[in-house]
Amino acid sequence: MNILAIDVGTSSMRGILFDDEGRPLASHRVRYQVTTLDHERVEQVPETWLRSLVEICRLMAQWGSVGALALTSQRSSVIALGARGEALRPALMWQDTRNASLVEELEPHTEQIFRMTGARPNTVYAGPKMAWIKRHEPDIYARAMRLCTIADYLTWHMTGTLATDATYGSRTLLMNLATATWDPELLALMDLDAEKLCDIVAPGSVTGVVNSAFAAATGLEAGIPLVSA
Repeated sequence: MNILAIDVGTSSMRGILFDDEGRPLASHRVRYQVTTLDHERVEQVPETWLRSLVEICRLMAQWGSVGALALTSQRSSVIALGARGEALRPALMWQDTRNASLVEELEPHTEQIFRMTGARPNTVYAGPKMAWIKRHEPDIYARAMRLCTIADYLTWHMTGTLATDATYGSRTLLMNLATATWDPELLALMDLDAEKLCDIVAPGSVTGVVNSAFAAATGLEAGIPLVSA
């Protein structure tokens, strides 16, 4: 069984088709770039990732059969996902620091946050970025079906599933490492609602199967399992 591994980076997306012995059969890279608006604001249009994913999957489907997909991504960028799977605004990239004042507000709670998450308050993490959206763009927050990572956004478009794995959760300052669940205390610190977040699954889980729409767009077979890597 051939496996198509997708790796979403900051400046490009790579797809490599492997055979069942782990030997690479074919690969394709799509390059893109972030938009730096000023010294604080760094964004990217989420549709860029979706178009890149479709291009890679279409080419790999033409090259050979695909029996499974694996998806991994940079972990701290945030997308506000609308009810139809559309991005409600450009993604706040991991380099974006417009949430610096919110991070300063969290500093008195550093010991608690570190004990629960293994990380200290920092602008790079997704939780303070989500909190910035709620505070400064409340209409976007209210309309968002989920606040999610790039991998979550692509998983939704590939499978219709709203799921994230614990490795992404660990980059939010919102997940309790001991339980691998969204923690009510941490959510309260950032004034965020659990229903705005995707369900957490273990790394290596099948998060869904390719749906008919993504199959039609790429030439992949519907029903192919997608694994969060």
